[in-house]
Amino acid sequence: MWRFLLFLVSTSFLIASPETVNLEEKVSKETVQNFEQDDIQDQIDQEYKPIEFKHTFFKMMLWMVALVGFLVLTFYMLKKMAKNRMTFSNQTSSIKILESRNLSPKTVLYLMEYDGKKAIVAESHVDVKIKLLDD
Repeated sequence: MWRFLLFLVSTSFLIASPETVNLEEKVSKETVQNFEQDDIQDQIDQEYKPIEFKHTFFKMMLWMVALVGFLVLTFYMLKKMAKNRMTFSNQTSSIKILESRNLSPKTVLYLMEYDGKKAIVAESHVDVKIKLLDD
C-alpha cells in the first residue's frame, strides 16, 4: 500500500512539472508490475484472513444471555408491580378486594369487603351480580 502512495506522489510531481513529456517513459513497466503484484497479494491477505470464530461465538452467547436475563427481569418486575398495585389499592380504599377467581375467560368472581360487610361480585361480559354475605 505504501508503494502505491509513493507511486501516486511521484507521478503527481511528474505531471505537475512543466518538463513532463510522456508519463509512460518516466514510469517503468517493472514498477507497475511490482505494484500490481503487491496490491493483489494485499487483497488476497485481507479477503482470506482467518476469522476468530471462538471470540465471535462467545460474544454472541454473552449477548444472548444478557438479553434473556433482561427479559426475565422485566417479566418479574412487571408481575411484582401488578401485585403491589392491587395490595396498595386495597390498603388505601374503603372497598377491599379480598380474593378474585376466574371462572371462565370472560367471567370473574370477587370476594369484596365494604365497611366490615362481605359481598360476592360476579362479573361477566354481559352483566354484574352482587350477593351480600351474612357473617
